[in-house]
Amino acid sequence: MCSLTTPELTHAYHEALFGELEAVGLREEKQCLVAFYDAIGQARRTQRFRRGSATSFTQLILRSDLAQLAQGTGLYRSVRREVRERALEHLSALLEAAAGWITLVIVEDRAVQDLRPALWGFESIGVCADKAVFLRQRNGAVIWSGNAQQVDRYARLLRSLHARAAARDRSTVLELLETLRAMTR
Repeated sequence: MCSLTTPELTHAYHEALFGELEAVGLREEKQCLVAFYDAIGQARRTQRFRRGSATSFTQLILRSDLAQLAQGTGLYRSVRREVRERALEHLSALLEAAAGWITLVIVEDRAVQDLRPALWGFESIGVCADKAVFLRQRNGAVIWSGNAQQVDRYARLLRSLHARAAARDRSTVLELLETLRAMTR
């Protein structure tokens, strides 16, 4: 969700994601990966909001992932409350400002239990214009393919997730984000 959040949250998330490297003595390698993924996040933010490039974009996220962000659990446990709260405020403001071309869809975890095997090991899955699929594993590795069968497979998976959404209309999503933001206090 790098393109929809703040650089501060993105950085803190990457610090936590690659924190294990520092624990085994790979501090420089960790910092290189954090800087690399921070740069990707910034490039995505810049690209997504470049004047005249307002292509439609839909982000699907599990409610539990947003709850972890709000509550400061999981990979967000080391992220300061103020950073998490600002990120949720930013996301709400962004969805308001970009209504019509940026959509956030929130999916309840229980609605995707049967899809867990297809999602296992991936932190994010993206399909771009039915031409390519990008899969980011939980360890930070990125896999991509232009193979039509793979693109179709993941496009169907994302459509299935979208159909199971608990919140997809803007007002419901904004209400949920406000509820979650209140949990950061």
